[in-house]
Amino acid sequence: MKYIYYFFLIFFFPQILFSQTINDSLLTNVIKISNDDIVKIDKQYLIDIPIQFSENETAVFFNNSTILNQFILQSRSFYPQLKEFILISPDWKYYKEVEQSATENEIECAEPIPTNWYYQIKRERDTVIVDSIRLQGKKMPQLQFKKIEPLDNTIVYYSSESYGSKCCPRSFTHSLKKKFNNLVTTFKTENNIPLLGAYRQIEGKEGEHSIFYTLEKLTIEQKLQFIIKHVNVLFPKEKNKPKIYTPKIKEKNSRLKLLQY
Repeated sequence: MKYIYYFFLIFFFPQILFSQTINDSLLTNVIKISNDDIVKIDKQYLIDIPIQFSENETAVFFNNSTILNQFILQSRSFYPQLKEFILISPDWKYYKEVEQSATENEIECAEPIPTNWYYQIKRERDTVIVDSIRLQGKKMPQLQFKKIEPLDNTIVYYSSESYGSKCCPRSFTHSLKKKFNNLVTTFKTENNIPLLGAYRQIEGKEGEHSIFYTLEKLTIEQKLQFIIKHVNVLFPKEKNKPKIYTPKIKEKNSRLKLLQY
C-alpha cells in the first residue's frame, strides 16, 4: 500500500516530492552566485550562469555577490522561467556589526556565529510572495552545491528577436530588422569582434523566424553591453530601467541554423 501511495504522488503530484523549502534540513543543487559571475552597467546586471531547470524543481540560489537580495527577490527577469525559488544569503549586516564591535572594544579575534537569511519566493500573476527566516549555527540547513556543466545538444543564448508573418498582419519586428543589423555591425566593429555568435530558427512559411544571440565570442562585460543595446531597440520603453539579465538554454533542432553574425 505504501508503494502505491508513493507512485500516486510521483505520477500525479511530482512537485511535492521534488520541491524544497526553507524549513528543510538539507538543500540540494544549490547554485552559487559570486561576483565572478556578474557584471553591472548602471542599474542593470548580467548573471552569467546558464542553467536548465527541470519543470518541478524549486531552484536554490546562494547569493554571495554584491547584488542586493531585495533586487533579486522582486525582479521578474531573474530566471523568469521560475515560478518558485529559494534565495540564501549571508547576514552581512550581522557580520559587519560583530567586526565593528570587536574593533571598538579592541578584541583581536571575534568569531561571529555563521548566520544566513533564507527566502522562499513564489511568483504569482500580479504579485511576488516572499517568506523569510534568519538562522544561525547548527539550525542552518546543510547545503549541497550544484556543479554547473555545459549540456550536450543545446545552445546558450543571452538575447533574441522573433519575427512573425511578413503579412496578414505584418509583424512589427520586421520594421526593426535594419536597426538590428546596424547594431550587430556597429558592435562588432567597435569591439573588433569578427563574430558574435548567433542562430536562426525557421518557424513558419510566411517569414516567421527567431534569432538567438549566443555571444560566445564576447567577454561578460561585452555580453551585457550588447544585451542592453539589443533590448533598447526591441523595447525602447525599457531603456535604463533596473534589470537582471540571465542566459537561457535551448535544445538544438533541425530548424536551428548557425549564422555568420
